[in-house]
Amino acid sequence: MTTVDTLSRHSLPLLIDASSQVQVGIPDCNGWRNLEREEKPALESLFVAISRSLEQIDSSATAIDAILFCEGPGSTLGLRIAATAVKTILRENEPSPTLFTYNALDLAAIMSNDFSRPILAPFRKGKRLLRSPISNSAIGSIEVLEEPISESLATEAFHLPSLRSWETLPEGLDVLDYDISLIAGLSGLAPILRHAEMPEVFTPLPAEFRKWKPARDLSPN
Repeated sequence: MTTVDTLSRHSLPLLIDASSQVQVGIPDCNGWRNLEREEKPALESLFVAISRSLEQIDSSATAIDAILFCEGPGSTLGLRIAATAVKTILRENEPSPTLFTYNALDLAAIMSNDFSRPILAPFRKGKRLLRSPISNSAIGSIEVLEEPISESLATEAFHLPSLRSWETLPEGLDVLDYDISLIAGLSGLAPILRHAEMPEVFTPLPAEFRKWKPARDLSPN
């Protein structure tokens, strides 16, 4: 497990999270020196948010010596753009910043203040992700479930909202606001951080592709 003491040795850690909305921040031991949250898609806002966050503390990307990267799950495009941004910083800074990664479902569990309850999150069509707690660990186990989810599990669990604007959750469920500002900086993040060499997007299942079939029969008569 990563400790706060280990993290505090870095003078400029940068958090990059594009799992839902773009959220970029510079944490200190118990809070945030700066935190940016963007409504626009990552392609339009991520690099702007990074620049703005650094400008707010009168610093630059060359001073970044640690990166806290959210691997997902969440917006596939947003996560890939975030991974590209992280790779760029790792490549261009000398020495290369230390990279830590975390899972959005583990961070959501910290936001909930209740590690005993499962968390359900949207995944691909017809599927959902389930994070189940593991005793004495802030990092839970994650599995893919087929929908529909049982009523008892849906009632027991916390839920992350869908990224699809047309998909809404039934009323009466406990829905979490995935808001990084709810986290107590490095002390809140430390239990779920893992050291990594390169940023990798969380992929619990390989991508599914359907074979294309022409609308018309093009075979010769």
